[in-house]
Amino acid sequence: MFGSSRVSDVSQNPLAGIKKRIPQPRREFPDSEYALDVLAPEAEQAESVLGDAIIDIYRSHILQLAEQRVIEPGDAGRALSALQALPELDEERLDYALNRIDDRVLAVSPELQLAHSTEERVVAATRMILRREILELDEALIALRKALIDVAGQHMTTLILATANGQVVQPTSLGHYLVAQVGPIARASSRVAEAYSRVNRSPLGAVSGMSTAMPIRRSRVSERLGFDGIIDNTFDAIAATDDLSEIVSTVGGLAIEVSRMLNDLSFWARDDVGLIVPGDEYIHHARIQPQRRDPLVLEHLRLAFLAQVAAPQTVATMLTGRHMLGTMTSRLTVFFRVVELLAETRAAYHLLAKVVSTLAVHRSMVAHRSHRGFSTSSELADLLAIDFRFPADQARKLAERVVLEWSEEGGEATTLTSEFIDTIALREIGREVGIEQEMLAKCLSPKRFVERRSEEGGPAPAAVSAQIDRATFAMNHDRGWVREQRAQIEGAIERLHERCQDVISDPAGAVRRSAGEPVAAKGDDTITDIQAT
Repeated sequence: MFGSSRVSDVSQNPLAGIKKRIPQPRREFPDSEYALDVLAPEAEQAESVLGDAIIDIYRSHILQLAEQRVIEPGDAGRALSALQALPELDEERLDYALNRIDDRVLAVSPELQLAHSTEERVVAATRMILRREILELDEALIALRKALIDVAGQHMTTLILATANGQVVQPTSLGHYLVAQVGPIARASSRVAEAYSRVNRSPLGAVSGMSTAMPIRRSRVSERLGFDGIIDNTFDAIAATDDLSEIVSTVGGLAIEVSRMLNDLSFWARDDVGLIVPGDEYIHHARIQPQRRDPLVLEHLRLAFLAQVAAPQTVATMLTGRHMLGTMTSRLTVFFRVVELLAETRAAYHLLAKVVSTLAVHRSMVAHRSHRGFSTSSELADLLAIDFRFPADQARKLAERVVLEWSEEGGEATTLTSEFIDTIALREIGREVGIEQEMLAKCLSPKRFVERRSEEGGPAPAAVSAQIDRATFAMNHDRGWVREQRAQIEGAIERLHERCQDVISDPAGAVRRSAGEPVAAKGDDTITDIQAT
């Protein structure tokens, strides 16, 4: 009717005619430069620092799998034997810093990844290394405490002036001053020990944070690796990083305190002061300027302690904002920085201990300077108030006027006369005091000032001697604690290696002896069901 119909040549598909893109090959991880500059060095560092700890973690895990009948004793023996000489692989993955060593272990027996994860191995290994570093740090603190105590015992009667902002306060003894420096270091040792008790907890069994359905025994694995116990919550075991930040905070806080002593040593060693200087082995002599004697070691120590003070903020910045379980990359990055910091800190304290032990004290010059600056002016006020019955406020005001006006005339405490005091008293209160010159000399004597302060903790020689005894007792106690912890760890690892050798030699018998108690109540059928799924 309307003529012949024809099929339209135009397609009804709206996408017709659009040129299809040729698929591009996916680029593979990792980029070559990224791998060369970042991942490979990180992997090498991780394997170097954590490798031995990772292998011990695998050993303990293999024993557990065998004892819990997850793997056969014979397989456990072969896996433990293979761990003694891991195979080299042609291809290396760099997804995680420790994948190289993990792949070599799993090439021995793929079953070893059962009830295990990279995350828990990394956290456990970092804690095993960190606990060792903490003990070595405590040993360095103990070495400095010993040096200070030893030198303090030689100078219980050596007078020095205590100052604040460069102004004379009162006289004390060098021994009293040095024992005072022991206090913050001893308290830091206590904090280090407390941090150690929290670091030496095992995360193993947490797997990736949510544990496992397999019949593992977390406490048994913890004990074999020398841990004091487990981190209770498995999410906390993997996610938390306070084990890293706590010890760094302790290091930074102590550096603030020790820097005070370092500042005093730098002042005393100045050419125009020259009271107390490090030994010649720490003094640089400039050939072109032979008059210069620079205690360069004190500047090196100052810079080291500045880095320690800044470290807590650096670590806090790096850890702030991690999500949920975080990543092992961020943990390892901070961990390596912490280990480096602790090594630098130990070196600084060992060096400072040696410097303190070589200190040369110019006793005559120190004694002469201790009589300057009216450091005992408070004794004059007490004399007026107690012996001459002046009201306390009036005694202080009169002593203040005497010191100020005598100092303005260029006088020193050693030259103050009773006549001058009477002149001031007559003008200020209308009557003379009448202090005998001999009494005045005793009153203003720095030596007598120190000797009179014999209360517990005071600067009198007998009081300082008692402080040294207490400090020595505490130091020896802390040294014994370090030895005990080190022996516990070394003993646990040694027993672990011995058990592994037993399993290699006699797998079935050694596993039964090592288990020590009946298999978990879930039984073999349950384990088989888990593996099947």
